[in-house]
Amino acid sequence: MLFFVVLQRFQHKNNVGEVNIKEVSIEDMVLWLSSKLHSAHKLSFFELSAELTTVDELISLFLAILELCRNQKIKVYQESDFEDLVIESLVA
Repeated sequence: MLFFVVLQRFQHKNNVGEVNIKEVSIEDMVLWLSSKLHSAHKLSFFELSAELTTVDELISLFLAILELCRNQKIKVYQESDFEDLVIESLVA
């Protein structure tokens, strides 16, 4: 549900017929997210996605979150059903 809401926001941002060539690798997004978590320790998925401009960046962010979870660098949870995702650093 949350991902759908965020995705809807991107459909309103992009102009019809606009071509975007900007590519963001998952590794770049892992570094960006790690940097954000270093200063904040806890972040909102919704707020993070507001800083992105393309659907490709959004997908890279989501995959970066999964990668950091797999490596046990972060934990992701929701306060309640259908709420924002909270991303919390597990690295001191």
